[in-house]
Amino acid sequence: MRLRWAIVAVHLSMIGATILDLALFSTVTWKALLGSHILAYAVIVLFLMPSAQRWFSKSRA
Repeated sequence: MRLRWAIVAVHLSMIGATILDLALFSTVTWKALLGSHILAYAVIVLFLMPSAQRWFSKSRA
């Protein structure tokens, strides 16, 4: 379970660093925000879904 949240935190920090960089250099555009991190957004959405909890839960078999 902790691994799941660690992965989400890493992806969010990567996106946050990019947004900060874009804001500091005044180059914020929709293409810059969405284009380079579309995979990171997909990972975050997948890990926040309830079914992801089963992927990281301990096996009871």
